[in-house]
Amino acid sequence: MYDIVYTAIATITGGVLIYVIGRIVEKIHLEPVHEFRKARGRIAIDLRLLANIYANPGSGHLEIRENAEKILRRDSADLWGNYYSVPIRNFWILLQLIPSKLNLDGAAKNLVFLSNSIRTGNADKADKNVEKAEEALVLLGLQKEKPMAEMIT
Repeated sequence: MYDIVYTAIATITGGVLIYVIGRIVEKIHLEPVHEFRKARGRIAIDLRLLANIYANPGSGHLEIRENAEKILRRDSADLWGNYYSVPIRNFWILLQLIPSKLNLDGAAKNLVFLSNSIRTGNADKADKNVEKAEEALVLLGLQKEKPMAEMIT
């Protein structure tokens, strides 16, 4: 009789323990990686939605350009914030679930470059802006080639 009770208690305790450990691993390790990847996806969306603005620097309504500047700066900051919240980054880099710090730095700098060039940039710099956006996507592992120029033309 007592064997059945002990077995039931051990089974329930083991199940609860495994569940709790799984949730801890999920919250500490998997969730930050997921949040980083979501931020990376938002950046890809923002770069495509704002392509008409950074590909035509200095043109359009001031309010729209200011909003685009803020979005790109926020994307750069989110990228860094989410990157540093990921524990054991080298493991996730090895699995290619997040980019290296060097690639992340390059992508973040490109986003800031785009933000800085929207308002005061001139039309001669449009190709450079498109190039920086494409480079950011490549550095983040979101595209292998540079087809974005085809979308703008």
